[in-house]
Amino acid sequence: MQQTPPPSPSGQADINWQSDPKLKELKVLVCTAGRTFVGYTYHQPHQRLLDALRDGFAANSRRIGKNFLPLTEVEVYLADGRKEYMTSTRINKGNIIFIAERSGEQPATREAMKQNTYPTMAKRPVGTTIHMALYTLTGEIHGGTWQQPADTFEGNERFIPLTNVEISPEPVTGESRFDFVAINKEQVLYIGEALKLPQKSAVSESPPRQKKSTRSRSLQHASSR
Repeated sequence: MQQTPPPSPSGQADINWQSDPKLKELKVLVCTAGRTFVGYTYHQPHQRLLDALRDGFAANSRRIGKNFLPLTEVEVYLADGRKEYMTSTRINKGNIIFIAERSGEQPATREAMKQNTYPTMAKRPVGTTIHMALYTLTGEIHGGTWQQPADTFEGNERFIPLTNVEISPEPVTGESRFDFVAINKEQVLYIGEALKLPQKSAVSESPPRQKKSTRSRSLQHASSR
């Protein structure tokens, strides 16, 4: 006879949310002040990582990941150089510095996700440098046509997307470049738009002065007598 799982504190059976067949897993790198995590997080087919970070996701009729980011098959890199392994963990979103997609999704999947979302206003990428206490991230931030990069940080969203990112210094995993990174804006010290240096104008140089030959100088001296 199959036993019913014991009720959770809320009075409902504690269903294993990971068994939801609709869930999509995504391998990510999560950096906090004292630890770096590598593992799998989850989202529904119609969601992006950014959506799951904002709202969490539904799994087996439960809302998961609203305030704590769930990870499974986790590698934990400690500040002293040690490495630990965990079956699963949940990370307080307020302590996340940034989270990077470690394995990009296939183009067909991204295209399908675009078709499932509402049409949005066209955005332009702007080269930006994000300075944080432990890291500096350089990449492209996407805002409205008339927006400056800093304007994107004035909204209510906690996590801000950055694409084509280079991270310095590189995390303990040795990776420094990522296609997509979500930044916790509460961890940002200051923002700088990439400086566009003016192109140097071509300077016309006069041809080098040719020295007169010794014979020419002798003839000029003789004719002056």
